[in-house]
Amino acid sequence: MKTVSTSPLAILAAVVLVLAGCASASSSIARHDFGPPPEKARERARTFAISTLNSPEAAVVEFGDLAKAVMEAGRYRGEKTYYGWVQLLSVSVKNEHGERGAAKRWHIMFFEDGTLGNVTDMVDSGMVKIIAAPRARPEGKRA
Repeated sequence: MKTVSTSPLAILAAVVLVLAGCASASSSIARHDFGPPPEKARERARTFAISTLNSPEAAVVEFGDLAKAVMEAGRYRGEKTYYGWVQLLSVSVKNEHGERGAAKRWHIMFFEDGTLGNVTDMVDSGMVKIIAAPRARPEGKRA
């Protein structure tokens, strides 16, 4: 049986290449112009999420942050990187007795081309990375 030895120099070179790739991806994200947050993001995300329910009129929706996000589609989707905004929300439904069921968490992504989609599973798997939520305005200040 043949053994393969790897020199410390080869290992160092591989580590440098990997780190350079990570730094390049991070700087690419930092330089990307995500544009302004989508208009009516909460309303659009709510409409999208409750459209999947059997009883949309019984939905109770709570909103989380709206944040910049990046989706690495990987080799199964053409090695493309998608940029956009993600609205976090949770949806629960009241039953016939008025009791609220367990809330389901949603991440709705607004893509640069104006489309939107549920990327919750992709956030959980790491394919979609939440970059930054805009800072909250001080109390009493309105846009």
